[in-house]
Amino acid sequence: MLLRILNSGIEPQDPRASDRDVMRRIRILTGYALVQGITAFVMGIIFSHSQDWPNVIAQVILILAAVAGPVSIRQGTRLERVAAMQVA
Repeated sequence: MLLRILNSGIEPQDPRASDRDVMRRIRILTGYALVQGITAFVMGIIFSHSQDWPNVIAQVILILAAVAGPVSIRQGTRLERVAAMQVA
């Protein structure tokens, strides 16, 4: 299941699946988004307990951005754009 998540749901029949370089980049970007989303979720809980609402909102936006990366990869967005979005 983790490999399917890291592959952004790209099936073996997809033409991108045969390109090892592209799949490596997809796995790196998706793994980074996964770590980013989990960290933002934990920080959102911590900020909500301290009632720091502006930071909670920032963490929710970060989670949405982290989820948008793998979803856009699955829809065929160029990897360079997703990488720029993830790091920015």
